Amino acid sequence: MSFESEKEFEQHLREYVISPLLADRSDFHLMKSKKAVDILICRNGIKPALFFIEVKYHRNNHGRLGFGQAKGGGFQPELLMKNPDYFNSNMRWIIGLENEEGYLFLNNDEIIATVNGGKVEEKYNGIRVNELKKLTFLDLGQLQEEISKWIF
Repeated sequence: MSFESEKEFEQHLREYVISPLLADRSDFHLMKSKKAVDILICRNGIKPALFFIEVKYHRNNHGRLGFGQAKGGGFQPELLMKNPDYFNSNMRWIIGLENEEGYLFLNNDEIIATVNGGKVEEKYNGIRVNELKKLTFLDLGQLQEEISKWIF
């Protein structure tokens, strides 16, 4: 799988993975604004909920796969340091790696397990790409199935 940027990977996910899942569901909204996370899905109705998706894409020439601001600030590191139950249930990470076919669909605990040093701290936080390569990648259909089980 090859994309020029994380932005292009996110657009691919919105257009070819998530939008088709929500197309016939008027009680779900895929939000365009990206203040807290890359992708926000809102469910209306009897059991309203928010589903947060953080998107990461690693190109081989990038070296490390980081998150948060350079000094460890930002929403992602704070969220992973505190690791509240709500976000462990209602947040996922979709990761793509250049030259790897498929997608990783991980929860916060799984992301924490791949962080350099095994712990998120107030510093530059990076995800160990070699650890990600050991995980099971999903094809597009499998990713859609996992997202469906999670949000429906």
